[in-house]
Amino acid sequence: TSIGDEVFYDCSGLKESHITDIATWCKMCDFTYADENPLYYAKNLYLNGKKVENLVIPDGVTSIGKYAFVCSSVTSATIPNSVKSIGEGAFRECDSLKSITLGSGITSIGDETFQCCNSLTSITIPNSVTSIGNSAFFGCDITNITIPNSVTSIGDFAFAWCKITSITIPNSVKSIGSSAFCQCGNLTSITIPNSVKSIGNKVFYECNKLTTVYYLGTKTQWDNISIGSENSVLKNTNIIFS
Repeated sequence: TSIGDEVFYDCSGLKESHITDIATWCKMCDFTYADENPLYYAKNLYLNGKKVENLVIPDGVTSIGKYAFVCSSVTSATIPNSVKSIGEGAFRECDSLKSITLGSGITSIGDETFQCCNSLTSITIPNSVTSIGNSAFFGCDITNITIPNSVTSIGDFAFAWCKITSITIPNSVKSIGSSAFCQCGNLTSITIPNSVKSIGNKVFYECNKLTTVYYLGTKTQWDNISIGSENSVLKNTNIIFS
């Protein structure tokens, strides 16, 4: 029912991790650090002796614990509507993860949930999600993404180093965290609504192809936004007001 702190810390020789029940695993995972999970080293997850590639979280599971599937070699994941929250780093560094289906019950995507999932190129965020955590999609190869109108906050580094070319921030969002889109080298345009009251430091740092910002409001409203330091790209970019 539980695994203590640092039980598998630095067990770098692990090659396989075997479990007998996905629901129990999701519930018991509450690791303080990623490398306390045997999957951090083993990569290969086995369910009742069979290697798991297409992970299906059983209906009835309400949450996925911290670092539950970190570094695992799963290629796809399906999360049911019963899941309300995904813990910090749950799928972090799952290099083989190509697709994920998120259920309509999820209200938050935790910090580092999909960080460095290098094979993940697209994802649909359900309109039940209200917050996207820090570094949630950091370093993913996502080329397009739609943020639903339910989201009110975007965390620090949430989409940093992604391959998106354009993004529309919905009018439900009130704050954009520091470095949220930094190093998105393919980003050419972004739409920001007048609901946004604060833009953190370095939000568009090194977004060298960003040429146009569409602001859904007046220049006076834009001038009243709290904009953090090192956002010079916003001064050198064509801002179109509406």
